[in-house]
Amino acid sequence: MNYKTNCFVTLIFCSTLLGCSGGSDEGNKAPPETNTSQETNAGSNTNDNSVTQDTTAPSITIMGDNPITIDFGTPYSDAGAEATDANDGAVSVSVTSDVNVSKVGEYSVEYTAQDKAGNIATASRQVIVQDVLPPSITILGANPVIVEGGSEYVDEGATAFDLADGAVSVTTQSNVNVQLVGEYIVNYTASDTLGNTATATRTVIVQDSKPPQITLLGDNPLTIKFGLDYIEPGANAVDILDGEVPVITTSNLNTEVMGEYSIEYTATDRQGNIATASRTIVVEDIHLENIIEDKNLLSCLLEQNLTYASQVREVVCRDRSIQSAAGIEHLRNMTKLDLGSADYYESLVDIRKFAPGDYDSSKFNSITVIDLTRNTKLEYLDLQYNNLGLSKQSLDLRKNTNLKHLNLSINQLKHIDVSNNINLEKLDLAANNLTAVDVSKQTQLIELSLSFNQLTNFDITNNTNLTGLDISYNQINEADLTYNLELETIICERNNFTNIEVKHLSNLNALYCSFNQLADIDVSENLLLEKLVLDDNKLVELNVRNNIELRVLSLSFNPLKTIDLTKNIHLESLFLSSDVICYGAKCGL
Repeated sequence: MNYKTNCFVTLIFCSTLLGCSGGSDEGNKAPPETNTSQETNAGSNTNDNSVTQDTTAPSITIMGDNPITIDFGTPYSDAGAEATDANDGAVSVSVTSDVNVSKVGEYSVEYTAQDKAGNIATASRQVIVQDVLPPSITILGANPVIVEGGSEYVDEGATAFDLADGAVSVTTQSNVNVQLVGEYIVNYTASDTLGNTATATRTVIVQDSKPPQITLLGDNPLTIKFGLDYIEPGANAVDILDGEVPVITTSNLNTEVMGEYSIEYTATDRQGNIATASRTIVVEDIHLENIIEDKNLLSCLLEQNLTYASQVREVVCRDRSIQSAAGIEHLRNMTKLDLGSADYYESLVDIRKFAPGDYDSSKFNSITVIDLTRNTKLEYLDLQYNNLGLSKQSLDLRKNTNLKHLNLSINQLKHIDVSNNINLEKLDLAANNLTAVDVSKQTQLIELSLSFNQLTNFDITNNTNLTGLDISYNQINEADLTYNLELETIICERNNFTNIEVKHLSNLNALYCSFNQLADIDVSENLLLEKLVLDDNKLVELNVRNNIELRVLSLSFNPLKTIDLTKNIHLESLFLSSDVICYGAKCGL
C-alpha cells in the first residue's frame, strides 16, 4: 500500500519537477522510449530503476524466389517464410494467399508475424501464374496411314486441348495427292488465346499395289479357220494412276495346225504391278469349197481326193482353164504349186511367134492375180504361160523365202522382185517385158533363163554355181562370165555381142550364140564342148581342133573361108555355108 502511494507521489513529484524546469527547449522534447522512475523509501537512500518498452516488430524472411513464376495449372507449394524478433526470438508466421493456378495472373502471398509486445510485421511474395504451354494435339486415326492410289483420302482429323482454354480449334493443311505415289504430310496447328501454338503431323503414304485392268476386245474363246490369218481383236489396259498402259501379247498360235491355243496379254504399270489375261484360240479346218472360188481349180483339187485345206501339200493343175487363184492363200501347208500352161518349153519360140500347134490353147490357165504372201512353205512355183502383169497388182514373193524352183515364163511381167528368195536354184523369167533383173542375192542359183525380154545388161558375178544360162532374145552386148566357172550351157542368141570370153569355162558343154556380131571367139580350152552353134555372126576364122568332143557344129552365115575338122571325129551334125572349105572326114555331114 505504501508502494503504490509512494509511486504515485513520486510520479506527481517528478512531473512537478519537470514542469519547473524553467520552460527550456528540452522541456518540449518527447519523452525517451525508456523512462526512469525514482522511488524514495523513508529512511533509505534514493535508487534509479529503468523500464524498456518493445516497439520493434519482428523481421520476416521469405524463403525461395520472390517473385516466383509458375505454369498455369501447376500445383503451387509455397516455400514459406521465417520471422525473428529481437526480444522474442523466432516467432510464428501466418500466411494468407489468393494464388489461383487455374487462372493466369499475378497473385500475392501475405506473411504476418507478431511478437509478444504486439508488434506486427508483414511481407509478401509475388506469384505470377503464366500460360506458356501450347495446346496438346491428338491425331485421330492411324499415323502413318497408307492409302491406295486413286482412292479417296478422307482425313480423320485431330483434336486439341489447352489447359487454360480447354478445347481449341485445329487447322489442317494437306498436300496429299492420291493420283501420285509418294509420301505426304498433313499438318495440324492449334493455338490458345495467348498465342501458344502447337503443331502435329500425320504421314500419308500413297501406294500403288493394284495392277492395271485388262479388257479383251472381241470373242473369248475365238474360233478361226485353218490357213486364215489371225486378226488380233486387241486388248485395252487401264491403270487407276497411270491411265492407259500398253499391252504386250505373246502367243504360240499356229493357224497352219489345228488345235487350241492361248494368247497371253500382259500389262505393267509404272510401279511394276503386272496384270495378265488370256484368250483361247481354236483353229479348225476348212472345206475347200468354202475358200476356192474358181470351179475348175476346185474340180482339180477334188479330183485328187482333197477335201480340207490342211490336206493340200501339192497342187498341179496345168491347162485347166483356171482364171482365178483366189483361195490358194489359205493352203498354208502347200509346198508345190503348178498352175502353168503349155507344157512345151522346148518350142518356146514357136509359142511366142506362131499359132499353137498340137495343143489346145483354150485350156490354158489365164491367171492375172495371185496372192502367195501366206504360202510361206512353198518350194516349187510354176505359173508359166498365164497373164501375170496385166493387173496393177504386182506379184509379191517376198515372204516365199523357201522357194527353190520359180517359173514365171511367158507372162506380161515388167518387174519382179526376188531379192528375198535367196534359196532359188532354178529361175525362169523368159518371155516377159523385163528391162532389169537383180539376181545378186541368189548365190545358190543353178539355172537362169532371162530370154525374150528387153534386157540391155545383166550381172551374174555372184551366181558362181550357175550351170545353165539363157539370155537369148535381148539387147545385151557384153557378158562378164569371169566367176561362173561351173557353166555348162550358155544360150545367148539374138543379142548384140561382138565378143564373149568363154575359154576359161572348162565345164562348158554347149554354146548357142547365133545372130550376134561376133567377129572372133576362142574355144580352144573348152575341151568338153559338144555343141557349138554360132550361125549368123561375123566370124572369119574359128579353131576347133582342140574340141574333139564336138557333136554339133553350126556356123552358117559367117564370112568363114575354111574350117579344119580333122580332129573332130565325134561330129554328128554340121552346118556350114556352101562356100566354106572344110578339112576332115566329117565335112560331108
